[in-house]
Amino acid sequence: MPLELQHFPWWVALLAFAGLGGLVVFLGLWSLAGLGPARKWTAIAVRLCVILLLLLILGGARWERKHEDLEVMVLNDASASIDNVIDYPGKGKDAASVQQALDRYYRAASAPGADKAKKGNDRIGLVSFRHYARVDAMPNTDLRLDARGTWSGRPDVGTDVAAAIQLGLVTLSPDAMHRMLLATDGNANLGDLDAALKLAQDQKVPIDVMPLRYDVRNDVLVDRFSAPEWKRENEPFDLRVALRSTNAVPVSGVLRVKHLLAGGEEDLDMDPSTAKVDATRRVTLQPGLNAETVRVPPQQSAGVHRFRAVFTPDDPAAA
Repeated sequence: MPLELQHFPWWVALLAFAGLGGLVVFLGLWSLAGLGPARKWTAIAVRLCVILLLLLILGGARWERKHEDLEVMVLNDASASIDNVIDYPGKGKDAASVQQALDRYYRAASAPGADKAKKGNDRIGLVSFRHYARVDAMPNTDLRLDARGTWSGRPDVGTDVAAAIQLGLVTLSPDAMHRMLLATDGNANLGDLDAALKLAQDQKVPIDVMPLRYDVRNDVLVDRFSAPEWKRENEPFDLRVALRSTNAVPVSGVLRVKHLLAGGEEDLDMDPSTAKVDATRRVTLQPGLNAETVRVPPQQSAGVHRFRAVFTPDDPAAA
């Protein structure tokens, strides 16, 4: 554990101590001449220690202990969007689901001899997350996934990456270097991710991202559904619906946006320019990303309003 100075280098501190120390010794020998040798040199030594302590404080001295072992915490996305994938690399008898295939990958990557840079005391742990996060394996030299709990609540209520990062940070032990591996499809919709990333940055814990990408063909997905963060009462606003088509040709169909209420749901007027309420809007989606804007009339009630977008193709085989 070497002693380091943060504010100026060691040679500056040594020169300052030599100069001030020489002055203290000279003045001590002159002013303390009436004392006995033992008392005189004791007083000079105390003064030198005070000067040394002041220089260390001004220099920002600190003991730094460097760890040689690495501790990796894997943040594993176990949300419903992952569970719904039915075709994936490595599918076989020992991997009946994406989660089992990911577990097999984590074990193989952390096995002894898998990486020449891996040392014997390096450790790996696993945190899985859906709408909340849980510790599946505490950091250990071997990844042990034999005893895992069951998820409570519905699996499709959301994905909270921030909770996984925060839980992973508090699970890491203080006697090793730290690193995180985030395996996710990027569909996070819960938690304050920016605050969690700032917390990891403050603790100097790097996060590597392993994206789980989908290769979905002949489908239409609601890629984004955005609304203003806040609006005044009795003020209209726009909803923006981004639809992504993975079809190679244009796809026609109808778009419907529903306002979710306490007693049920109601259709929004998709064409305010007409006198009647049009519950649907005919759209033709080109391959790739398509954007639609829906006008929401003034709302009489305060609080949070929830909406849902549904696209129904004319040809069911196209979505």
